[in-house]
Amino acid sequence: MSHRALQRLRQEFQPETLSPLGDEDEDEEDQHEPEKTNVFGAAMFDDDSSESSDDDDSEEDSVHENQNDVGKEHTNINEEQIDVDVENLDDLIKEYKIQDETQEENIATVDSKPSFFHYDIIVSGMEVRDLDINFVMRTALLGGSSETSGPGSGSSSRRRQNTLFGPPREDWPRPPHYVGGGIGMRSCEEISSTSSSSSVQVLPWPYCDMKEKDSRCPSIQNWFEYIYSDSYQRDYRDLETVIASGDPNYLALFVAHHPFVVEALLQLSIVMYQMNQSQEGLSLLKRALWVFECSSLNSFLNVKKRIAFMDYQKHGNKQFFAALFRLVRVSCVAGLTRTSLSVSQFILSLDPLRDPMNVLLGIDHFALMCNTESCNTWLVDFVESERVYVTYQEEENQDSFECQLLDLPNFAFSYAFTLFRLHETTPSDDNIKEKADIAIKSAISRFPSVIGQLLGKNEVDLTSRSLQTDWPAVLGFIDDLTCQFQSRLSEAIKDPVIRACTSQAYNTVVKIFVQQNFKLWSSFSVMKWMHNQIVVLKEEKLDKVLKVASLSPAIRRFVKSDPIDYENRFQTMPVDANPLDPNIVALALNIDQNRRRLIQRNPRDAGANGDLLDDVGFAHAARNQYFGGPPTEEIDPDLPLAELFWRSALPWAEVRNPEQD
Repeated sequence: MSHRALQRLRQEFQPETLSPLGDEDEDEEDQHEPEKTNVFGAAMFDDDSSESSDDDDSEEDSVHENQNDVGKEHTNINEEQIDVDVENLDDLIKEYKIQDETQEENIATVDSKPSFFHYDIIVSGMEVRDLDINFVMRTALLGGSSETSGPGSGSSSRRRQNTLFGPPREDWPRPPHYVGGGIGMRSCEEISSTSSSSSVQVLPWPYCDMKEKDSRCPSIQNWFEYIYSDSYQRDYRDLETVIASGDPNYLALFVAHHPFVVEALLQLSIVMYQMNQSQEGLSLLKRALWVFECSSLNSFLNVKKRIAFMDYQKHGNKQFFAALFRLVRVSCVAGLTRTSLSVSQFILSLDPLRDPMNVLLGIDHFALMCNTESCNTWLVDFVESERVYVTYQEEENQDSFECQLLDLPNFAFSYAFTLFRLHETTPSDDNIKEKADIAIKSAISRFPSVIGQLLGKNEVDLTSRSLQTDWPAVLGFIDDLTCQFQSRLSEAIKDPVIRACTSQAYNTVVKIFVQQNFKLWSSFSVMKWMHNQIVVLKEEKLDKVLKVASLSPAIRRFVKSDPIDYENRFQTMPVDANPLDPNIVALALNIDQNRRRLIQRNPRDAGANGDLLDDVGFAHAARNQYFGGPPTEEIDPDLPLAELFWRSALPWAEVRNPEQD
């Protein structure tokens, strides 16, 4: 260890042993220190020995002699100081050992505490590159999968890791950040630190009701929120006027001039899909995701080590959830279930206990449609882990309810079907077969109406009899189970309004499950297995069936779910009814920051004058209010710089105050 390092350690741990210098000594030190620094490249350290002070007085002879003398004396001083400091070296090492042991104890204490990152089961086994719909589309057409990669795929995958949802187009510039008039991100811990002491950021329900030692309770520092600049909010207020006009061409022109307003991109993307222009709609959707990705923090984008959460109730986060769910829907319609599953896992990991986009109604379907061993194993582990459950809180009386995933009809039947599929791949494992039989009998006894809908959707002949399947003999038993199901529901919920709401939510979940998965249950082997288990269930004592619990009130959270959002197709308009102008759409798809402005910002507030709101209802009649040329007296800051310069030289020109918009 060098003398300089030992001296620094001694000054750090034993500052009281250093003798203070007087004012005169400090002045002398300041006079001689620059010469020592120039000669040796570093300042000399003071020492207690008298030899150093004597040698310092002899530094005024000559520069050459000073260098030689001080160099020799410096060597002698180092030897003496090493002998002196070696005695203190053991003490310093002991102090460092004590500090290391203390740090190791602290780390061991932190590791021994239950981590709140126990939601990693959601994204376990997920391929990050499956979030890129273009990559999945290429590999799906080539017959590949996310688990295998061809030659040279290592370098491309490394390049692809820089972007979460796929690389942007070459003509896409980087969107502005929060400081530049765009979108940014901050953590809730940062909000609480910058806000006043009276306003304390708390976790949203149900995380706020968890105890600190609960492994499922995330910390406030791991919650993130998107924030929007003042310029972005001003553009959004203009977008509200555009949407109120009902003119899709006007919306396309707005996107052409504001290429990074995500609300406009998502709205125009929906219009494109309705007009059967899926390629253009996907381009706009990917641009919206690109804007969010550029605005996110690196810790938020770490998917493999999921430590980031997001509150959907925050206004700035709703559009991000909407964009992700739109990607799920687009991938499902395109038949790219790998992307649908991965994005659903990503959405669920943001808020696993509240599931704001209700991806729990479709995530099991995507895992079954992938039909890989890893996806089947993940679905079984996901259900059996019980780390994610369904929560619901009523708005009026704030009563809260919760239930497990197997209390939902879709997960009850999908879990049994997955075990049956795993048994077919490994027939020697009798444990899986037994678990599958128990799971399907439990699902049938709890949700018997699913059987009739699956048989009807698959157009099974319920009147024919055979040696393997005799449906007329078991349909009566299914009808009895359905009656018992209704009686249990009536006994559990006395209020007719709440009972009707619960029944409606149950029917919605069953309808979504059947329309998504009926083809998976159409094979003869699955039908025979389900028929045999119904026969076994019929032969068992009815006491076991009567003890089955009723529907959980937590299922009411799905009462507002729309089955259209889970279909594998989009509702499109006829080609003759397409109102979009291809030239205007081309302007929206191509980003040109130097494009001449075609829309003028309306100087009046949308809600200030009732006549303006009435005119907005007639888009073509009010077109001149928005599509007119540049004003003669006001200078639009969005004009090109050259035109902005010569217009500012005119004596009647005025600059509009942005605060008045």
